[in-house]
Amino acid sequence: MDTTKVLADTMGREAVLIGDNNASSYVFAKLPGNLTPKPEGITMENILNEKKSGTNKYTIGSGKRFDTIGNIVYFDKTNDSIFVREKMINDYVITKEKLPQINWKISIESKIIQQYTCMKATCDFRGRSYIAWFTNEIPISEGPWKFKGLPGLILEMEDTKQQVKLYATEIEYPTKETVTRFVESGIPISLQKYMEYRNEEMHQQMKGVEAALQSQEHSDKVDLNTRVKTKIGLYGLEIRQN
Repeated sequence: MDTTKVLADTMGREAVLIGDNNASSYVFAKLPGNLTPKPEGITMENILNEKKSGTNKYTIGSGKRFDTIGNIVYFDKTNDSIFVREKMINDYVITKEKLPQINWKISIESKIIQQYTCMKATCDFRGRSYIAWFTNEIPISEGPWKFKGLPGLILEMEDTKQQVKLYATEIEYPTKETVTRFVESGIPISLQKYMEYRNEEMHQQMKGVEAALQSQEHSDKVDLNTRVKTKIGLYGLEIRQN
């Protein structure tokens, strides 16, 4: 059976998407089997000053300890269902939902990505507008996270505010690897409860960041803008690949 494997980098961590006609598995924030988790607090050591073009940009550590299973987005195409395993500070949680219906608009624009001819598609999804580039040369309706529904594999994608960006770094098609079944190792919660936890997590992380910044003397103005907040709030939920 034809499958496709996409290797990508999610905020410095490897992400792998394996998909076929029956299911797909997107795994990220996974600790290699030969390592043990190390604590990551939100401190000044986690705030990396990336001065570019005379401006300050900050990357905030997630403060999470991941395991060797990782965060997983598993798509069961037979039942049109998505299962998600994700780290929420102290525990892994499990959520389930029907595949979201994304209203894609395909344009005539095209470009080459890793020797594949890709078409442009746009959509609005959960508060953001996205631009995707997909190729029907790999006729598997797949993409990272919950982005599905195009007539081919998504190789590049970003939101219009450039706060979320993703792209394939390696493609193996077809691959001999098979889709691993979903690992239900976590606490089952509803989507509503998940969003409550997510909002509280983001609030607590921002409080930690602000406290760390206030404890230091900065001659430059620190701007915790939407980009930084988005990277904190959506870590593990959405992808920012550099």
